[in-house]
Amino acid sequence: MPVHFHRHIFPYALLTLILGASLMGCSKSKKSHPDADSATGFDTASDTQATDSGVDSDGVDSSLDTADSDVSTDTENGAVTFEMQNQTVFTQNQVLEYHITIDPDELAAMDEFGNDEEYHLAALHVIGDGIDQQFDEIGVRYKGAWSLHHCWDENDGVRNYADECARLSMKMKFDKYDDDARLYGLKRLNFHSMMSDTTKLRERLSYSLFNDFGVVAPRTAHAKIYINGELNGIYIAVENVDGRFTHFNFPDGGNGNLFKELWPGPNVNEDWALTQLETNDAPEDNPDVSDFLAFKDAIDNTTTDDFESAMADWLDLDNIVRYLAVDRAIRNWDGIMGFYSSETSHNFYWYHDDGETDIFHLIPWDLDNTMGEFDYFMDPQDWCVAEPLPNWNETPADCMPRTVCFGGDTRLTPPRCDHLIDMLALTQWDHFQQRGNEFLADVFSYENMKSKITAWAEQIADAVAEDPMIDVDSWENEVAYFDRILKDAISDFQAHLDEGLIDEPVIERPDEALLLTPTDADGLRVDTVNNFEITPGTKDAYDDYLYGFASEDSVFDYEWHTDTPITGNGDLQFTVNFVSTDGEWSEWAGYVFAVASQTDLTPYTRMWLSVSANVNTRLRVEFRSNNYGDYGDIYEMFSSEFAISTEPTFYRIELKDLIYPDWARDNWEEGEGWTTVDSEILPLILSDITGIGFEMFPSWDSSGNMTEAEEQVVVHIDNIYFE
Repeated sequence: MPVHFHRHIFPYALLTLILGASLMGCSKSKKSHPDADSATGFDTASDTQATDSGVDSDGVDSSLDTADSDVSTDTENGAVTFEMQNQTVFTQNQVLEYHITIDPDELAAMDEFGNDEEYHLAALHVIGDGIDQQFDEIGVRYKGAWSLHHCWDENDGVRNYADECARLSMKMKFDKYDDDARLYGLKRLNFHSMMSDTTKLRERLSYSLFNDFGVVAPRTAHAKIYINGELNGIYIAVENVDGRFTHFNFPDGGNGNLFKELWPGPNVNEDWALTQLETNDAPEDNPDVSDFLAFKDAIDNTTTDDFESAMADWLDLDNIVRYLAVDRAIRNWDGIMGFYSSETSHNFYWYHDDGETDIFHLIPWDLDNTMGEFDYFMDPQDWCVAEPLPNWNETPADCMPRTVCFGGDTRLTPPRCDHLIDMLALTQWDHFQQRGNEFLADVFSYENMKSKITAWAEQIADAVAEDPMIDVDSWENEVAYFDRILKDAISDFQAHLDEGLIDEPVIERPDEALLLTPTDADGLRVDTVNNFEITPGTKDAYDDYLYGFASEDSVFDYEWHTDTPITGNGDLQFTVNFVSTDGEWSEWAGYVFAVASQTDLTPYTRMWLSVSANVNTRLRVEFRSNNYGDYGDIYEMFSSEFAISTEPTFYRIELKDLIYPDWARDNWEEGEGWTTVDSEILPLILSDITGIGFEMFPSWDSSGNMTEAEEQVVVHIDNIYFE
């Protein structure tokens, strides 16, 4: 049986991008987009850029400051409109080209010192159908938090060009050298490199889902960037969240305070809030953050009895609930549920509009870690080995920071430990279910998302083919595979809605005596602890219930190990002597422990087992079943894979989270496999289990070749039980 790594694993370094990210931010919400259908009088064939008539001291164009100005319709005075931007910078009908001309010495300096995030002088020419804009001088720099800085910091201060560091995200500042310069009313524009997204579609999809469900979010469009005449690659242009953003999205109250990553927790003080203030922050503006301090105090003093009435002056709860629905549906593990400290979550803004509504709006940001195969924190699977973090509908057993699959020092606090999240769950869950089901029926429907993905993939296909860092065949495969991710995300979100408010289960392991009491040697049993406390004369009986497999030249064996077992008098020991062979990922071995009798696991929630090894390695636990045969001659491969070490450790496998790996699916031939989502097939497999497989691997390098010519791996397994 071949073994493959998960096709969508991000580089380990990239997966830990949150380690160096800022841990502050906040916002509030009522939909204030201008009417997209309003008449604008803008001719898309025109190449004339609307001009800004002036700049006030707060950095906002005075052409938008008149009390009766409606930025969605006012074109006669030369003001840029929201719809005009939709037809140009954020057009959904074409891929614009951004041609950067920069002095080679400036470019070299940016590559050498890009970690400093300093702007460099460049010229820009924006080209598209009916669009032709030139700037003699703009500022350009690399952007990002951990995703930028680790490309220098982990390489002794020298730029690293490997993996996700090969192409960095950029920010263009049009008014860096000319205060009046705008690209269709924009002072800045972000260009995200999408290096971690094999489809090049996830971020655009996620932002569009927020906007389509009535939540103000940055607009996006794909773009091609050229540097000094050569194609650098395909990017996604993302609207900058700044004073221009607030004016175009909240035309009746666009001069208010904008805060980045400032969550309204009880410990927020004036200095902290001032640090996170993004608008009205110049000394001449006399920055005043009393609004946010009052907001957080109002939240801190609420109970379930008065939360809704207390928030009426501060939040549009319906819009916050819509935000939560989208956030949970798109598996946004790096967003507002990601409390990397107990003080604040991640990747958002709060905006306090100063119009008649006078409320706080929550705005999403950095949606590159969305629409993956699973939520790394709430639903870790496959290579992502960690206990699930309680989701926002789950009362945690405690508020101690939890380890996650990134390893290192990363710890997350369960989101319900935050008072605002807790109040939203306790008072708005029914509201959330209602909006969530509406979202599923329309915006988050398979038909709607599939239509978007199909159109966008066709739109960017030529740009992808020209991109020097993309293999077209691989990209096409990833886009095709994305179809299953859409279906799985829909199914998972429906399950989340149906789950309701729950308590985190308190896991009580069996009494120590059960781990030491001998059980009969009659195969794997689900009614007791399989603890391998072998009585004399019974070892050979297990030969009828254990069978092994291995790749070419690898030698394997098993025994009952009685010298320092994990617990009691014995454990089950598998030994494999791996020998390097030709081909990537081509060495593997394992054993299947057959069940004692026909076994239905559907009444059970999880499987526990104790494991240790002679080296740090990985173990895949596979669930074999007669029912795979209903789908052809396919691999019996619903499984869970995790890292194991030399320290004996209890591992919990949630049966609902078993996955069917991509590589196994890729081996299906015509007529084989299922056309529905995996979660619908899993119960059928679990209803007739024939055995549990334990697959072991050697140490491989990044290319899939063994690091040594030979390697011995010894794995000890004990105390297998179900609950």
